[in-house]
Amino acid sequence: MKIVRIPLSKVPPRYADSRLKYKNTSIDRWVDYLYEWGITTPIRVTHSGVLIEPPGLVEALRQMQSAGKQPPYGVTVEDGGEWTVPISIVNIPEAEMYDMCALAMAGGVDHAFNAGATDSSIIDVILAHDMPYVIAPAIGVATTDLELILEVLANPDVEPEQEDYGIPQLDAALQGNVSDLALPVRWGRRKRTDVNPGMFHFYTSDEKFTRLISAPEDVPATGAAAAAECNFSLQTDSPTAIVLYKTYQKRTIARAWQSTGMRVFVDMNVPAAHIATNLIGVPAGWTAYINRAYATNPSHLTLAYNAARAHAEGAEIIYVVYGGGKSISALCAERGWHWIAEESNEVRGRHYEVVPDYG
Repeated sequence: MKIVRIPLSKVPPRYADSRLKYKNTSIDRWVDYLYEWGITTPIRVTHSGVLIEPPGLVEALRQMQSAGKQPPYGVTVEDGGEWTVPISIVNIPEAEMYDMCALAMAGGVDHAFNAGATDSSIIDVILAHDMPYVIAPAIGVATTDLELILEVLANPDVEPEQEDYGIPQLDAALQGNVSDLALPVRWGRRKRTDVNPGMFHFYTSDEKFTRLISAPEDVPATGAAAAAECNFSLQTDSPTAIVLYKTYQKRTIARAWQSTGMRVFVDMNVPAAHIATNLIGVPAGWTAYINRAYATNPSHLTLAYNAARAHAEGAEIIYVVYGGGKSISALCAERGWHWIAEESNEVRGRHYEVVPDYG
C-alpha cells in the first residue's frame, strides 16, 4: 500500500457506486467529525482511480474548503491556498469493493446485535458504540436502498412506505421448513418428468430454468413439496428496472407454486446493492430464506442473513446456505445456519464457486 499526499481537487470524484447521493445532514456530521478529529487515516483510492471510502468525508472537505473554513488536522495548505490530503493507493479490484462494503455493514450490524440490540434498538446501539463513521460510508455504497433498510431495522413495528411495482406477495402460510431440506435437488439435474418428493433449488445457469417463466407448473408436477425461488442472474450495476423485473419473475413463479400447496424459500443470492429490492413481495415476518456461498465473498452470507433477520421482525428464521466447502460448512455450524453441500459433479472436484455472479 502506497501513501502519498495530493491536492484535494485531485481526489477522484467517482465512487464505487455512482448513484450514491448525499443529504446535507450526512455532510454536516462529517464536518463536525473533521473539526473534532481531523483526517485520522489516509483516504483510500484504487489504482484504477476509484475512491473507495470514505466518500462523505471527501465531500465534506470540499465543502469546507470552498466555504473558506479552517483546514482540519491532517490537511496541509500549499502556497496559493490549495488543500492537500493523504491518500493510500490500494490494489483492490473494483468488484471486490462491494464485498468490503458488505463486510463493513454486516460487521456493524453483528456488533450491534452482540451488544444486546433487539431489532427495534439496533440503530441506537450502533450510534451508542460510536460506529457510524466506520460503517456509514460502506453502507452507503453497498445499497441505494439504505434508508429503507435502516427504517426497517430502527422501526420494525412500522411498515415502511414502498412501491410494490405489481410484484406478487408470497403466501406467508406456505413457507419452507427444516424438513424440506432432507432431499434437496438442483433443477436440471434430473428430467422434468422425474418424481422428486423433496425440494428443488435453482443455483445453476439461468437457461436451465427460464422455461418456468411460462411453465411454472413443471416444478409442482414432479411432486416436490418445496422449492427455493429461481435465482435469476444480477450484477451490482444492474439497472433498477432489470432488478425489479427479475424480482417480479421469481415472485410470480414462486406464487404459482404456492397456489398448488408447495412451500417456498426466499432466494437471497443477489448483490448487496439489491437486497432491499429483492425483498419486495416478501411478507414482513417471513422466516424461510436460502443463499449461495462464494469463496471470494463470504461476507455476503452475513449481510443477507442480517437483512433476512430484520425482515422477519424478531421471528426465528431458517437460513439455508448452498455450497462453499469446509470453511462455509464450519461457518454455518457456528452460526446455526443450514448447509447444503454442492453436487460433486457440478463443481468438478472443487468445493465452491470461485467468482460470485449472483445467478
